[in-house]
Amino acid sequence: THILPINKESIDSIIYSYINCPYMWGGGSPFGLDCSGFTQNIFMLFGEKLSRDACDQEKQGKIVDNIKNSKYGDLAFFENKDKKVTHVGIILDNNKIIHCSGRVRIDDLDNKGIIDTDTKEYSHILHSIKRIF
Repeated sequence: THILPINKESIDSIIYSYINCPYMWGGGSPFGLDCSGFTQNIFMLFGEKLSRDACDQEKQGKIVDNIKNSKYGDLAFFENKDKKVTHVGIILDNNKIIHCSGRVRIDDLDNKGIIDTDTKEYSHILHSIKRIF
């Protein structure tokens, strides 16, 4: 059973409360989070147990073949230059993603990766998309 109903309104009410929460490597509370701690915290509130690290979270759920088939609440995973998964975020509507990079923030998302809304440059390269709900 789910602790909270899985719908856009309940997800919104939780994720937006984390905006500007500071980044802390290994962090898993609103006082400081890393990217996978953020997704783990959010999904736990909906009764979904995610692994601790982004590379392990990427092994969970069902693959979504490309971004145009993704839906609100899917997880997007990002890779480093060695193709290793090192970052994760939650896909929102309108080609947006919420993730923890420096702080919990919302940036733009496309088939290549995350576009930092401040610099207008790619900050993370897309590896895969997974559906947990």
